[in-house]
Amino acid sequence: KFIKNPRDALKVGDVVQVKVLSVDTAKKRIALTMKGVPQS
Repeated sequence: KFIKNPRDALKVGDVVQVKVLSVDTAKKRIALTMKGVPQS
C-alpha cells in the first residue's frame, strides 16, 4: 500500500529495514523503500 506521508505509518524512534533507491547529493535527498525488505 502506498503511503503518501511516512508519518501516517511510522513515528519517530521506530526502527525499520529499508532499501536505498537513490542518493541525490545536489538536492541532499535520499529515496528509500520498505517494499521487498523483510520486516521483523
